[in-house]
Amino acid sequence: MALDVYVGSLTRYYLGDWETPIQRYARESGKQVLRVEVANKGESNSDDVIKDPEIVRSYVISWRNALNTALGEYLSCPLDWDETSTAPYFSEQLRWDNLSSLKLWAAYLEHPDLIRPNNCVVDWTKDVAFKRIVEDPSKTKYPNLLKDPTTWLPADFKPLVFETEEANGHTTTFGSVAGLKDELDEINELTWKADKATIEKWKRDSTAPSAPLEEGARFGFALLSVLSSIALERKLVMRLDG
Repeated sequence: MALDVYVGSLTRYYLGDWETPIQRYARESGKQVLRVEVANKGESNSDDVIKDPEIVRSYVISWRNALNTALGEYLSCPLDWDETSTAPYFSEQLRWDNLSSLKLWAAYLEHPDLIRPNNCVVDWTKDVAFKRIVEDPSKTKYPNLLKDPTTWLPADFKPLVFETEEANGHTTTFGSVAGLKDELDEINELTWKADKATIEKWKRDSTAPSAPLEEGARFGFALLSVLSSIALERKLVMRLDG
């Protein structure tokens, strides 16, 4: 099952003003693919969805200001990312089995007494290593990966992962892009020790569905590593869509 990873402004994301990798391919090949837009603040039916970028941006900025106040002591500097009309965006596709393989890879790193499986684990939530994480998530070294955030903000409030209502009114679990990148770097250092060129190559090499655990984990790691680097450098939000 496909999962899009988006890096960009929340305004653009809420408005659906971005292409998924499949849409990009379809446009370039002369085909058409439809996508349901993400509803933003004010939704009650399709006619009420706010489509004015300036209004949506104002919701995002107000929400961000409130979040700055709420996070307070956890922030090393105020939340401030690019929500301008010229903010760029990036999108890549990741399958759920790639993401689950990466999570399991990290879980087994935390529990070296367990024997890591070689094959893809179909239901990773039933795996013994992941169950240990669930039993006491406060002890994980990889909260930005294993506590299931779906949106990472370009700020440093690691290791905090929190759930709150976002600007479009939906409840979401948030993590830190800086925290996620640090966790991915540590996973790489403990296992593959891959350099930047190798990571870029892994990102280009797609895997077959239900690929061996390490192969899927490696692809998931490479894609998230590259995109989290972009999000940090460009001061953009990173989120899962799917």
